[in-house]
Amino acid sequence: MNNHGYDNLDITNQRFGMLTGVRKVEGTRSRWVFKCDCGNEITLCMGRVMNKNFSSCGCGKIKARATHGQRHKPIYGKYYKMLDRCYSPKNPYYKNYGGRGITVCDEWRHSFEAFYKWSLENGYNPDVKGVLLSLDRIDNNKGYSPDNCRWATPKVQQNNKRSNVYYSFKGKAYTLAQFVDEYNITSKAFFVKKLKKGKTLEQIYEEWLLYCNIPSYMVEYYEYADKMNISKERLRKQLVSGEVKGQKIGKKWYVNTAIEECISKIDK
Repeated sequence: MNNHGYDNLDITNQRFGMLTGVRKVEGTRSRWVFKCDCGNEITLCMGRVMNKNFSSCGCGKIKARATHGQRHKPIYGKYYKMLDRCYSPKNPYYKNYGGRGITVCDEWRHSFEAFYKWSLENGYNPDVKGVLLSLDRIDNNKGYSPDNCRWATPKVQQNNKRSNVYYSFKGKAYTLAQFVDEYNITSKAFFVKKLKKGKTLEQIYEEWLLYCNIPSYMVEYYEYADKMNISKERLRKQLVSGEVKGQKIGKKWYVNTAIEECISKIDK
């Protein structure tokens, strides 16, 4: 698209990287004055900015090389993305950030150095490789600022998502990921399946304990059927219907041999 395609666009207050549209230059088709995060103003063709040929007045490249040296480091990318999703409507994640009022504090918005200094003092170590830390907001309804942010592992950040579902267990709220971690559960799928059926976390946990330590009087139905020389299929149907006392633990049905009255009802 040539610049004529941008003639009627109004980009006042729209953000493009570190540049924010201020006003259109009178007498031109597509030249705009942009204000950079550093405070400088620069006049550019709208097309060059929207096509990402420019994302700052040039200060970012100069300052990065001259002062903090982080221009091509992961933390600078995280900083840029933080600003972009809060102030650029073209960012695919804008609706979940800037679109719902999430902003970046002035201290960080206008100074990467301030953000970088805070990061070093709060858990970010650029010399440690292989540690994937994310910038996490402690309160997801508040913006990015020193008192509402932390550098967190993906696991911690996942547990802090707005979309998480919380379950009550012994008076405390847990995401399923938090629960299986705290109680050393080795099969998350065991809980997922039963939660979908409407069972509470307390109910499923009792089943889990039973599953992990099955009493001797609980005998797998097919093993019991072989022992008693009876129909496996018929026994299973009686267990499912409740005619024969037993319990489904995990994916298997068990006969409760401690209840003598149920044995007499088994259809041989």
